Amino acid sequence: MKKQYLSIHEVFGILSARREPNAIEGDSLSYVERVKIGSQDGKKSKKELVQQFGLDERVAVKLVDLSPASKEEITSILSNYSVIKDDKELTQILDYLVSNTS
Repeated sequence: MKKQYLSIHEVFGILSARREPNAIEGDSLSYVERVKIGSQDGKKSKKELVQQFGLDERVAVKLVDLSPASKEEITSILSNYSVIKDDKELTQILDYLVSNTS
C-alpha cells in the first residue's frame, strides 16, 4: 500500500461526500471544517507545487494547508523539511499560493 499525503481540502472532500459518517468521521469533518483555509483545490495545488517547484508531496501538503502569507513563513515551513529555496523560488511559490487561495 502506497502512503499518500492528503491536504485538509482533500480530507474535507472525502468526508463531506460520506452519506452517513460514523462518529469518528463526523468529528473529523467538524474539525476540518474549522481549520481549512480558503476554498482552493488541495489536490491540484499539491500536484502543481510538486511539479513546478520540485517539492516533496508532504511539503506541498503542508504549504497548501497552512497557506503562508510571506516568504518568511514559507522559509520556516520548508526548513522543517530541510528544504532550501532561493529568493526567486520563494517569491514564485508565494505568488502561486496567493493566486490559488481564495
